[in-house]
Parts: sequence; structure tokens; C-alpha cells
Amino acid sequence: MSARHTVQGLSLFSALCVCAAFILNWYSTVACNFISVALTYGSSSDPSSVSLHFGIWNYQSWTVVSSSSGTVVFQGCWRYPDYVEVDPEWKAAKAFSVMALVFGLALMLAVLFSACSGKGAKQVTPASGVGFFICSLFSGLSLLLLGSDLCKENVLSEGLESMYPNSNMSVASCGISAGAKCSISATILWFLAGVSSCRAYKVEVESVQDELTGGPTTPLVNDMEMED
Repeated sequence: MSARHTVQGLSLFSALCVCAAFILNWYSTVACNFISVALTYGSSSDPSSVSLHFGIWNYQSWTVVSSSSGTVVFQGCWRYPDYVEVDPEWKAAKAFSVMALVFGLALMLAVLFSACSGKGAKQVTPASGVGFFICSLFSGLSLLLLGSDLCKENVLSEGLESMYPNSNMSVASCGISAGAKCSISATILWFLAGVSSCRAYKVEVESVQDELTGGPTTPLVNDMEMED
């Protein structure tokens, strides 16, 4: 495979990773199921459990509507109430999630513009690889939400405990949900995009050097004449 084809293949792989990573970052930011808080209630011998989902900016809620024809449960994402205090870890997760989206969108548009203009292979630079690594860092740091009060001292889940004091309700665990999994996947894809972009740049530079020197250097082999 020629160096040109290698650069084109790596650039295409990097572009696909960038587009997929941005979509995953967008979902993890706007979704209301970044983390999952498991609550147990009922008797200690045979407890029941229910999971509550919370996002970086929204949380999952249900609305029960009863009528003569039956009961309907609506599920949706709602903004956090004003009384919910945002601790430093939560603020950091919000900031990094926004930065991942802003920088990711700029990089994705640059990659798509280069691909549409037919100059993708000629515009491979170390700066693009560094940008992808930075987005990988921002995406990974959004997981700081796992160390926030949403997992440790969730006001909304404590509100349910106070509403049902005789249910023996308590927080059993706090873990990642679909949003956090998407953020982890985006972090990996941004990193892969950075690696492939840097590799494409290295291959392109080596190809240019080979063209300037007249081809890759190989050891000289002295022909030996065989005497009859």
C-alpha cells in the first residue's frame, strides 16, 4: 500500500471517529440518564428496588395521568429545580461537557470541510491530532459527575425518602448509565482519532522526505562477480 493510500485511510478513519464521538458527546450531555441511582424499599428480608436516572443538565421524571379510561405514565427529561445545589464536581462536569461539544463541533466541521474539498490528505497537521486529544480529555472529565452530590447526597432521592417515611427507602448504589457509557465511548473515539491523525501526519512527512531524497534509503549491495 502506497503512502498516499495509507494517509487517506487513516484520515477517513479519523473522520469517522470524530463524527461518532461528537454524536455520543451530544447525547451524553443532553440526556437525562448519565448516572443511575438505585433505591431499595420495603422489608429488609425481601426488599424491592427502583432506579432513578440523572443527567448533567436534566433528570428523568415520570408524570402519572389518571382518567376514566385508565392511567397513563409519561416519561420525560426535566431541568433541575432551583433548590438543587450544584457542587464543584458537578460544575466541572457541566463545564467540560460544554467544552467537549464546542471544540468537538469545530473539529468535526473542519474535518468535514477538508473531506468535502478533497484536501483531507493534504491538510493533515499535528494540530488536529492535539485537538482530538484535548476533546478526549474534556469528554473524560465529564465523568466527574460520578463524584458529585448526585451520587453522594442526592437531594431528589432524599425527597422521595421523606415522602415515604415508612417504606424503609434508602440509596443502595450509584453507577453509570447510558449517558456515561456514551461519554466513555466518545473519549475512546476522540483518542483513536488523535492517534490516527498523528500517524497519518507522520506517514505523510516520511513520504515527502522520501520524494525529496529520491526514495527510501536502502543499504548498498555490491555486486560480486562470480569467477568461473
